[in-house]
Amino acid sequence: MSTHGAVARRPENGPPEKPSISGVHSRIAQVADGRTPELVMVREALEGVVSPTLATRLLFDSLETWGPMPPMTLADVRVFAGTVLDAAARRCLLEDEADEIQSRIERLFLRVPRPSRDDEPTAKIPLLDRGGATQEMLVARGPVPVVVLAQGRELADRLTVSLGSDRVIAVPVSNASTLAEAMRVSGAMLVVIDATSPASVDEHVLGWTLRSIRVGASVVIWGDDTTVGREIADSLHRAGTISVGLARREGPAPLLDMVRARAAE
Repeated sequence: MSTHGAVARRPENGPPEKPSISGVHSRIAQVADGRTPELVMVREALEGVVSPTLATRLLFDSLETWGPMPPMTLADVRVFAGTVLDAAARRCLLEDEADEIQSRIERLFLRVPRPSRDDEPTAKIPLLDRGGATQEMLVARGPVPVVVLAQGRELADRLTVSLGSDRVIAVPVSNASTLAEAMRVSGAMLVVIDATSPASVDEHVLGWTLRSIRVGASVVIWGDDTTVGREIADSLHRAGTISVGLARREGPAPLLDMVRARAAE
């Protein structure tokens, strides 16, 4: 991980404010914990056997192997848990631990409630105050608001599913105008630029847009060991924007740790 500049940690005391339901607001309201109760159950089964940190890494890596979108139906989640996730667990854990995870998942699936078609998952995002001129690191008293700039929504979905919407609200955006709106509406504490799936944004526009990031928040380049990632880092440096670079080859752990570090204990 390459870091430019250092920040101290302080709690966020700004009151939450209810967003209106339009544009980015409605996209934020649609972010849910994997969008299905089955994925919540899978994460709970993992955390019943291994640490939350390891459970998150297993889920993140397995979702990346699964494909661009997380499994959404009960049938797909069962296949995901019994194949991709099980294989990842058996690579990293003892056999009896992997067996226990599968046993827990199957028991939990028997009790999964079937959601009504009328149920709309919602998430409240605090609209946080920009007051203060310090460079202290903000922490959230609830889900950490993260905006992910990328061509697709895969990275945002993996963050939400693997960490859980009780810990993070990851909002995907793909252009500069929605980036600016999402940062403002969500009070983003992290803006993650996915260089492995880069959005088509002019570097000058990106640099200008990121000037409006709130004090104490951070810009992260996911995949700064790629050609695109290095180009983004250079352009942000020229624009005077401090960023943190995370090499894709290091795996998801540093990125997940950065999100966790923003959560108030």
